[in-house]
Amino acid sequence: MKKQHNFYEVKDSSGSVWGGESAREAVDFFRRTLNAKLTVSVWEGEGEDLYQVIEPVDITSAILHTVASMTEGVDARC
Repeated sequence: MKKQHNFYEVKDSSGSVWGGESAREAVDFFRRTLNAKLTVSVWEGEGEDLYQVIEPVDITSAILHTVASMTEGVDARC
């Protein structure tokens, strides 16, 4: 079985701002980019022999919901 790779991409209205395999970095860039959307796609293979197995899925609303629930009740002045 070939290894699968998640590829995250943060885009603003002008195009791609950041892309990579780190979910944490993707969320960090997303939170710092105004009017951005965050997508994830799945690629399979090794090295430069990769092919896309799942088209990009927009996960923006899921990330916004998660971030909002994590900060609920947190004093913004902290």
